[in-house]
Amino acid sequence: MNTQARVLDAEALDIGVQLTKAIQEKYSIVIFLDGNSGNGGVYKRDTKSLKVKFLNSYIWSRTGVALISYATKTPVIPVISFYEAQEGKTLPKSTFRFFDPIVPDWGKVRMQEYVHNTTRQLYGVLETYLKKYVDQWESLSIFINSLTLSQFRLRISQSLLSLNR
Repeated sequence: MNTQARVLDAEALDIGVQLTKAIQEKYSIVIFLDGNSGNGGVYKRDTKSLKVKFLNSYIWSRTGVALISYATKTPVIPVISFYEAQEGKTLPKSTFRFFDPIVPDWGKVRMQEYVHNTTRQLYGVLETYLKKYVDQWESLSIFINSLTLSQFRLRISQSLLSLNR
Protein backbone atom coordinates (compact mmCIF):
# COMPACT_ATOMS: atom_id res chain seq x y z
CA MET A 1 0.00 0.00 0.00
CA ASN A 2 1.23 3.46 -0.88
CA THR A 3 0.88 5.91 2.03
CA GLN A 4 1.48 9.04 -0.04
CA ALA A 5 -1.13 11.07 -1.90
CA ARG A 6 -1.01 12.31 -5.45
CA VAL A 7 -3.51 14.78 -6.87
CA LEU A 8 -4.41 14.26 -10.52
CA ASP A 9 -5.88 16.96 -12.73
CA ALA A 10 -9.32 15.95 -14.01
CA GLU A 11 -8.82 18.41 -16.88
CA ALA A 12 -5.78 16.54 -18.25
CA LEU A 13 -6.32 14.92 -21.63
CA ASP A 14 -4.55 11.77 -20.41
CA ILE A 15 -6.25 11.59 -17.00
CA GLY A 16 -7.28 7.95 -17.58
CA VAL A 17 -3.68 6.94 -18.29
CA GLN A 18 -2.44 8.90 -15.27
CA LEU A 19 -5.02 7.26 -13.00
CA THR A 20 -4.25 3.76 -14.26
CA LYS A 21 -0.53 4.34 -13.78
CA ALA A 22 -1.11 5.62 -10.22
CA ILE A 23 -3.15 2.48 -9.43
CA GLN A 24 -0.30 0.32 -10.74
CA GLU A 25 1.94 2.22 -8.29
CA LYS A 26 -0.42 1.12 -5.48
CA TYR A 27 -2.35 4.38 -5.09
CA SER A 28 -6.05 4.26 -4.25
CA ILE A 29 -8.84 6.09 -6.08
CA VAL A 30 -10.13 8.91 -3.90
CA ILE A 31 -12.55 11.09 -5.83
CA PHE A 32 -13.25 14.61 -4.67
CA LEU A 33 -16.93 15.26 -5.37
CA ASP A 34 -17.12 18.84 -6.55
CA GLY A 35 -18.86 18.66 -9.88
CA ASN A 36 -18.37 17.41 -13.38
CA SER A 37 -15.22 19.02 -14.61
CA GLY A 38 -12.55 17.25 -16.52
CA ASN A 39 -11.90 16.75 -20.16
CA GLY A 40 -15.08 18.11 -21.74
CA GLY A 41 -16.93 18.55 -18.45
CA VAL A 42 -20.69 18.94 -18.33
CA TYR A 43 -20.99 19.80 -22.02
CA LYS A 44 -19.37 16.60 -23.30
CA ARG A 45 -21.84 14.01 -24.52
CA ASP A 46 -20.47 10.90 -26.18
CA THR A 47 -20.55 7.13 -25.84
CA LYS A 48 -18.49 7.41 -22.65
CA SER A 49 -21.00 9.75 -21.00
CA LEU A 50 -23.86 8.67 -18.78
CA LYS A 51 -27.13 10.52 -18.22
CA VAL A 52 -27.54 10.83 -14.44
CA LYS A 53 -30.50 12.10 -12.43
CA PHE A 54 -29.34 15.11 -10.43
CA LEU A 55 -31.33 17.80 -8.58
CA ASN A 56 -34.68 16.91 -10.17
CA SER A 57 -33.15 17.03 -13.62
CA TYR A 58 -30.46 15.19 -15.55
CA ILE A 59 -26.82 15.85 -16.32
CA TRP A 60 -24.29 14.05 -18.46
CA SER A 61 -21.34 12.64 -16.58
CA ARG A 62 -18.06 11.13 -17.52
CA THR A 63 -17.62 7.53 -16.37
CA GLY A 64 -13.86 7.01 -16.52
CA VAL A 65 -13.26 6.73 -12.78
CA ALA A 66 -15.86 3.98 -12.38
CA LEU A 67 -14.64 2.18 -15.50
CA ILE A 68 -11.02 2.22 -14.34
CA SER A 69 -12.12 1.15 -10.86
CA TYR A 70 -13.84 -1.90 -12.29
CA ALA A 71 -11.08 -2.76 -14.76
CA THR A 72 -8.36 -2.58 -12.09
CA LYS A 73 -10.48 -3.99 -9.22
CA THR A 74 -9.75 -0.81 -7.26
CA PRO A 75 -12.36 0.66 -4.89
CA VAL A 76 -13.48 4.27 -5.31
CA ILE A 77 -13.43 6.31 -2.11
CA PRO A 78 -15.73 9.36 -2.36
CA VAL A 79 -14.82 12.51 -0.42
CA ILE A 80 -16.63 15.82 -0.13
CA SER A 81 -15.71 19.06 1.59
CA PHE A 82 -17.98 21.60 3.23
CA TYR A 83 -17.94 24.23 5.94
CA GLU A 84 -19.68 23.88 9.28
CA ALA A 85 -20.47 26.71 11.66
CA GLN A 86 -18.59 26.63 14.95
CA GLU A 87 -20.31 27.85 18.08
CA GLY A 88 -18.74 31.08 19.29
CA LYS A 89 -16.54 31.51 16.22
CA THR A 90 -16.97 33.71 13.18
CA LEU A 91 -15.18 31.46 10.73
CA PRO A 92 -16.60 28.04 9.88
CA LYS A 93 -14.66 24.82 10.20
CA SER A 94 -13.56 23.20 6.95
CA THR A 95 -14.62 19.56 6.94
CA PHE A 96 -13.66 16.68 4.68
CA ARG A 97 -16.00 13.69 4.78
CA PHE A 98 -14.69 10.39 3.45
CA PHE A 99 -17.32 7.79 2.56
CA ASP A 100 -17.12 4.02 2.50
CA PRO A 101 -15.33 2.69 -0.55
CA ILE A 102 -17.39 1.60 -3.55
CA VAL A 103 -15.96 -1.81 -4.31
CA PRO A 104 -16.25 -3.50 -7.69
CA ASP A 105 -17.71 -6.98 -7.33
CA TRP A 106 -16.48 -8.88 -10.34
CA GLY A 107 -18.34 -12.04 -9.41
CA LYS A 108 -21.80 -10.52 -9.24
CA VAL A 109 -21.93 -7.30 -11.28
CA ARG A 110 -21.11 -6.71 -14.93
CA MET A 111 -18.88 -3.77 -15.81
CA GLN A 112 -21.64 -1.62 -17.36
CA GLU A 113 -23.89 -2.08 -14.32
CA TYR A 114 -21.03 -1.20 -11.94
CA VAL A 115 -20.14 1.92 -13.95
CA HIS A 116 -23.78 3.10 -13.96
CA ASN A 117 -24.37 2.34 -10.27
CA THR A 118 -21.08 3.88 -9.13
CA THR A 119 -21.54 7.07 -11.15
CA ARG A 120 -25.09 7.48 -9.85
CA GLN A 121 -23.97 6.77 -6.29
CA LEU A 122 -21.23 9.43 -6.50
CA TYR A 123 -23.70 12.05 -7.74
CA GLY A 124 -26.18 10.96 -5.05
CA VAL A 125 -23.62 11.82 -2.37
CA LEU A 126 -22.89 15.17 -4.02
CA GLU A 127 -26.60 15.95 -4.32
CA THR A 128 -27.22 15.21 -0.62
CA TYR A 129 -24.49 17.61 0.50
CA LEU A 130 -25.37 20.23 -2.09
CA LYS A 131 -28.94 20.38 -0.80
CA LYS A 132 -27.66 20.82 2.75
CA TYR A 133 -24.88 23.34 1.92
CA VAL A 134 -26.16 24.92 -1.31
CA ASP A 135 -24.50 28.28 -0.65
CA GLN A 136 -21.05 26.66 -0.49
CA TRP A 137 -20.96 25.06 -3.89
CA GLU A 138 -19.39 27.29 -6.54
CA SER A 139 -19.99 24.86 -9.41
CA LEU A 140 -23.79 25.04 -9.17
CA SER A 141 -24.04 27.53 -12.03
CA ILE A 142 -22.11 25.15 -14.29
CA PHE A 143 -24.68 22.42 -13.66
CA ILE A 144 -27.58 24.77 -14.17
CA ASN A 145 -26.06 25.86 -17.48
CA SER A 146 -25.61 22.24 -18.55
CA LEU A 147 -29.34 21.52 -18.70
CA THR A 148 -30.33 20.60 -22.21
CA LEU A 149 -32.33 23.08 -24.24
CA SER A 150 -35.37 20.79 -24.17
CA GLN A 151 -35.24 20.64 -20.37
CA PHE A 152 -34.97 24.41 -20.27
CA ARG A 153 -37.99 24.83 -22.59
CA LEU A 154 -39.99 22.35 -20.51
CA ARG A 155 -39.23 24.24 -17.30
CA ILE A 156 -40.14 27.57 -18.88
CA SER A 157 -43.42 26.09 -20.13
CA GLN A 158 -44.24 24.69 -16.69
CA SER A 159 -43.46 28.03 -15.08
CA LEU A 160 -45.65 29.91 -17.53
CA LEU A 161 -48.50 27.44 -16.97
CA SER A 162 -48.29 27.93 -13.21
CA LEU A 163 -48.38 31.71 -13.67
CA ASN A 164 -51.55 31.49 -15.79
CA ARG A 165 -53.45 29.56 -13.14
